[in-house]
Amino acid sequence: MSRLPWYTLVVALVVLVGFGWLCFEMLNAATTLPKDEQFRWDHIVVVFNSLQTMAAAALGVVLGTTVQQARVDAAQSQASAAQAKADANAGEAAKADAARKLITGLQAPGAPADIKETLRAVTAALT
Repeated sequence: MSRLPWYTLVVALVVLVGFGWLCFEMLNAATTLPKDEQFRWDHIVVVFNSLQTMAAAALGVVLGTTVQQARVDAAQSQASAAQAKADANAGEAAKADAARKLITGLQAPGAPADIKETLRAVTAALT
């Protein structure tokens, strides 16, 4: 499984740490702001909602990319297995075709009757 680039994790970590710091500051401000500074509190809530959205998006990118990469790796391994099986089946089909052609070629007009019947039965089974 391939890993995420280091800068993706750094950006997500910065956003999440910034969001945590903002939550701490908002709780601190909620307990220390006087009632006459309600206007400032409204601005802090707007900024909090914006950063909350970015933090959720950053976390979604990190987790979504990880889950999607796991699915891509699983699909690639299934495709490789299917290709190997198809190659093996193609080889077996070529062998069966060669055997059918050989048996058909052996059914000459001068061959004894019991050999002809055996060869017909084998040819019918291979087709």
